[in-house]
Amino acid sequence: DKGKSFRPSLCFPPAARRMDTLNDLLAASDLISLHCALSNETVQIISADCLQHVKP
Repeated sequence: DKGKSFRPSLCFPPAARRMDTLNDLLAASDLISLHCALSNETVQIISADCLQHVKP
């Protein structure tokens, strides 16, 4: 409906916060789970550089 606008406050819990970059998200996450079909486009979808930002 063209008259409706997107209101993130209705979709996300109050504790949710926006991350500016994927690396910020990876560094803040306790768990990372990707759900996508394996294809040539998704192989190595997360690079070794990105994985350097994941919590130990």
